[in-house]
Amino acid sequence: MIVLWVLVLLIALATEFAFSMKMEVNTTRNYKEDTESYYLAKAGLNLALAELLKTARFHSIHEEYGWITGNPIPVPDATTNPGDATEEEPQEFDIVNRTNIELEHGTITYTIRDENGKISINSATKVTLNKLLAYSGVEEKLDQDTISDSILDWIDTNKNHRLNGAEDDYYRTQSPPYYAKNGKIETLNELLKVRGITEEILYGSPEEDGEYKG
Repeated sequence: MIVLWVLVLLIALATEFAFSMKMEVNTTRNYKEDTESYYLAKAGLNLALAELLKTARFHSIHEEYGWITGNPIPVPDATTNPGDATEEEPQEFDIVNRTNIELEHGTITYTIRDENGKISINSATKVTLNKLLAYSGVEEKLDQDTISDSILDWIDTNKNHRLNGAEDDYYRTQSPPYYAKNGKIETLNELLKVRGITEEILYGSPEEDGEYKG
């Protein structure tokens, strides 16, 4: 009987030891992966900084790709010599939109976009917001006014809603209910909480390939 209890105790100890070792292995692996991810992120940041600091004859904003930098490469047609290309002819540029750059312990992807060309949602006027909504496909004036007033109500610090806006009395009727922030918008996704804003308005429809999703 004593031998049986000793075996049970040994089995329990062995099981606990095996579980403990498994947890230590998982912890070590997670730490290793976190460390690698951290330094991959730093590598991407440093590469992006190098893109901005490198010597280039051209810096501009591309309508589709955002910030681009680099030296223009003349693309002559069949009737001209390569040395005869002019600035008016088609150009290729170094677009700062790097995808799946392979490093020793993983891959990195980064994009550089000019923030100065964007409109601050927290300081935009109703007129500006309505123009942005029209550009996003919101055609009805009442819909534009409803959304723009609701955005302004979401940002301001009082509980009074504008003519077509929304405050707590509206958001408390939603499922699940919530409150108006009455503070600055911190992320794009936060706008989805504002009355009238949809993913299609904010990010575009699935058919709009190449639209900015960040």
